[in-house]
Amino acid sequence: MEHNAGKTTSTRPFVPFRIIYSARYLDKGAALHREKQIKNSGKIRQELKAGTYTPSSSNGQDARFSSW
Repeated sequence: MEHNAGKTTSTRPFVPFRIIYSARYLDKGAALHREKQIKNSGKIRQELKAGTYTPSSSNGQDARFSSW
């Protein structure tokens, strides 16, 4: 992964990264919409970091959801 290898200058000071959330979506548009929601919601980001986040609806999300 380029980010953890320190090859990306904008993320180099923050390595190593760990995955705290992963979800599969049926189409790219739904995935981009959800990414924007997560990035703009302080509450969701806080819950993800604390490990207490539970998604409320699928919104195009695949049934193989997983959260770490």
